[in-house]
Amino acid sequence: MWCCPSNHLTGIPPVKEDDLAMSAGKRTSSTLASTRARVLTAELARSLSRRRGADGGVHVTISSSYAVIGDDAFEDECAITAVHIPDSVMVIGDRMFKGCTRLTTVHLPDSVKTIGSLMFSACTSLTTVHLPDSVETVGSCMFYECTNLTTVHLPESI
Repeated sequence: MWCCPSNHLTGIPPVKEDDLAMSAGKRTSSTLASTRARVLTAELARSLSRRRGADGGVHVTISSSYAVIGDDAFEDECAITAVHIPDSVMVIGDRMFKGCTRLTTVHLPDSVKTIGSLMFSACTSLTTVHLPDSVETVGSCMFYECTNLTTVHLPESI
């Protein structure tokens, strides 16, 4: 079963739901258990300091004390335009930026190994994404409904 049959990006095949959807969740759980990592939950994400950027949007910098960003961390936070993820983060959960319609800039560090499903779903202002070569696993429908996305760098590992 194809999860995202209307993938509009040239040269990027749709993701098979059966192949990847569950692998990110399993890897996230094992990483959490083995490292006792500090997790940035959606509730904690709402309490992070934010600043107004030159673009008029909200810019968020995540503290380097987090190794895991949990599910739904910034889901539907429409004012966010830029997020900086520190080198301490290894795992990103499902739907991190889903519905962040003004998001244009995300820095993903080389430390990230696992990215959950629907990470950028409905991020309609996003035009370019660079996944670092360290990424080994991505969930399904990562770019679903990213109507202005034109450039994606995918590592050879996925």
